[in-house]
Amino acid sequence: MVIFWGSEFHLLYNDAYVPMLGSKHPRSIGQPAQECWGDIWPVIGPMLEGVLERGEATWSEDLLLEMTRHGFLEEAYFTFSYSPIQDDSGHVGGVFCAVTETTTTLLEQRRRRTLRDTAETMLGEQSVLGALDVALKALQFEAPDLQAVSAYFSDGDDLELLVPSAQPDSPPGFVRLRRADPELLSAAADAPSAARLADRLFETPSTQPAHGTARASSWIAPLGPVGQGRRALLVLALSPKLAADDAYIAFLAQLGVLIAAGVADARTVDVERERADALAALDAAKTAFFTNISHEFRTPLTLMLAPLEDALATPSHSPPSRESLELMYRNARRLLKLVNALLDFSRTESGTRALQAEPLDVSTFTADIAGMFRSAIERGGVELIVDPPALPPMMMDPEAWEQIVGNLLSNALKHTMHGKIELDLRLEGKLLVLSVTDTGSGISPQELPHIFDRFHRAT
Repeated sequence: MVIFWGSEFHLLYNDAYVPMLGSKHPRSIGQPAQECWGDIWPVIGPMLEGVLERGEATWSEDLLLEMTRHGFLEEAYFTFSYSPIQDDSGHVGGVFCAVTETTTTLLEQRRRRTLRDTAETMLGEQSVLGALDVALKALQFEAPDLQAVSAYFSDGDDLELLVPSAQPDSPPGFVRLRRADPELLSAAADAPSAARLADRLFETPSTQPAHGTARASSWIAPLGPVGQGRRALLVLALSPKLAADDAYIAFLAQLGVLIAAGVADARTVDVERERADALAALDAAKTAFFTNISHEFRTPLTLMLAPLEDALATPSHSPPSRESLELMYRNARRLLKLVNALLDFSRTESGTRALQAEPLDVSTFTADIAGMFRSAIERGGVELIVDPPALPPMMMDPEAWEQIVGNLLSNALKHTMHGKIELDLRLEGKLLVLSVTDTGSGISPQELPHIFDRFHRAT
């Protein structure tokens, strides 16, 4: 209880009012109210003057009064009444106030709401970025207990600031910091249980910390691994208008644990989705592989059938020439290798496929592979130009190289109706460069981004 007496509202109060004064006690005894409560006088001054002038009582519930009583401008809430006190002449000589501070209760309720709303916001998010994005936006705009909130991703050497999405459909982004703060880098590597208070603010492009305040503190909360060798870190800038007491620190710790749990849940969903996507891609690759290898069987069969048809069409029914027999033999061997490729695919699936490198005369070997296609190419009126230079022996897998050259020439054969197909082989420094050029239909611009997709076929 406090009495504001006289026209200057001199303070007279009991012991229960002392905690509300903080460092203002005991000099506030008998002090004019405007001197004692100068920072809140614009709010309570008109109320006191109204009671003194008109004798009308007032009632205020959970009223916010920002006051300096512990060395900093503090956010505080009070429920109080102002009642007139008559003097001996019957006039209002002062004001009686019964007051209860409700700051602790209101802050506790507000913090519980923040924890609940943050948990609900992150619930069901399907990715780590999505979970952090919604949590940051919720805390930045709906958590008055915090001055600012930031999240960082670290790979051990650099820090990237997570920038929440500006629009509902836009993804969050990153800002790579020019100089990674050593304290934040170190904290990112810690376990979530190692959260702690830092006696400073961490300025970033997305936060504008208040300067000149008596208190500047941050709560640093590691969030754990988030995939791709990176770890996440949450930094909460404490409000300069709230005391960093045990209740505040407990709230920050709960918030850090809650967000770390949300990130972990989202990471689990991420991993499961990546696994499902990988399995789906594998199934698609298998389907494409078997479709394409079935198609590959046609090429050597076509190359074998052509000399057989020529031999059968000869009136004398003379046996095929040695050149034709060699061509059929090479393509029969190629069919055998395609069958082996099916077995290699099985070994690749089980992780046992390995390249069998050996010294190879790559020029002669490449010319021999091209020779298998010469008859079929020239039958279609297309010129085949193959003149690889003499090159030193190289270590390579003959089967893999034959598959590469054969696939390129096969594609050129299928899509070149006239003109020429030219195979070129050359050394560029330490690199062996193989190119197959043709005057066929080419690759449409929309298909170019897919030329390195496994088993992709243009529509």
